[in-house]
Amino acid sequence: MTCDARIEDCESIPRPPEWYAKEPFDPSIVAFRDAEGKEHRYMHSPMDETYAAEPDDTYLPGSIPPEEREVSDTLLATVAFRNRVSWFDFWWSQFIKPTNSYRASLEYFQKLHALCARTKEYRAAFCRLSNSERIPPQLRRELRRIVDLCDKGNKQPDDA
Repeated sequence: MTCDARIEDCESIPRPPEWYAKEPFDPSIVAFRDAEGKEHRYMHSPMDETYAAEPDDTYLPGSIPPEEREVSDTLLATVAFRNRVSWFDFWWSQFIKPTNSYRASLEYFQKLHALCARTKEYRAAFCRLSNSERIPPQLRRELRRIVDLCDKGNKQPDDA
């Protein structure tokens, strides 16, 4: 994902939801045209759980829902914080006392879970990313696990 806003806007990821909402999803935006001139969109609705055509790292404003951009940025930060947790940090945090790097990583995983549970549009964004070939398989499995946990946690008594 790219950041073409002012430099001070790019310093913290993820940004507040209002920042993402400045570019709402517009289903009329054509993502690209193929060699035959056929128009393609990444999706038809923010509720789509799979891409009609997978986006690259750059895309036209409005062609991706703001919820997905927020999830992508949060996932990027989560991976960065996870990579800071060493083998020693992990085991120390399990049996003695959580280290700062482990706590930061855990905080971002909790943010991902909270995003997934926020609205159906966020859940759909998780589903799209978990089906995306551009996301490494291990992360796709983690995203599917988060969706499964949110689905179990969001069931109402009448859903049983």
